[in-house]
Amino acid sequence: MISLEHVKKSYGGRERPVAALSDVSLELGKGEFVAIVGASGSGKTTLLQILGALDLPSEGSYVLNGQRVDGLDDDELSALRNRTIGFVFQSFNLLPRASALENVLTPGLYSDTPPTRADAELVMRQVGMLHRSSHMPSEMSGGEQQRIAIARALVMRPQLLLADEPTGNLDAATGDQIMNVLSELHRSGLTIVLVTHDPVVASRAERTITIRDGRIASDERRLARQEAVQ
Repeated sequence: MISLEHVKKSYGGRERPVAALSDVSLELGKGEFVAIVGASGSGKTTLLQILGALDLPSEGSYVLNGQRVDGLDDDELSALRNRTIGFVFQSFNLLPRASALENVLTPGLYSDTPPTRADAELVMRQVGMLHRSSHMPSEMSGGEQQRIAIARALVMRPQLLLADEPTGNLDAATGDQIMNVLSELHRSGLTIVLVTHDPVVASRAERTITIRDGRIASDERRLARQEAVQ
């Protein structure tokens, strides 16, 4: 599904460039659940931004579902993100004056084929939040807001879900609940890539990629959890 070949990313211009990624090559298959881990400044968030077509490599190639991403213009990148990729962020990024249902429907504002109310209610039910559809973000806990953010990421039926520290603003118990939601989505066939600094969160994925100084330091796969095959 995803192929990165010799990807490099530098910031700061030609005179004093700062390398965020250095010669990263990576293959991710459809249906994988992958955690990207590393210290602050290691390049893991830059890698996630490139996977999400939010940024482009300085060098190298990125192919998603057979399409070369690194050569697309801004409009093409926007269309690709809208139809293919869902995003979940640490800070939820919900509209404060919009209801939960309205927040879930916001990706449709940028689409020629916006989701319907029924589409939004379907994904809200999927994350256990349909009963909160009329509530405002201020009336929900952090865990509930993150569930709404996940529903928003799912409403366009993406093939790839990218999550940047999805449990970072939550306590351990609530974070575990969010990981249960992501694990269930993975079991349904969704491809998930998440960035985390938490080894407990990373252990819920089937594959862990460690980034150090802009390079892949390790790439470990583990057997699927027993619960996933029962």
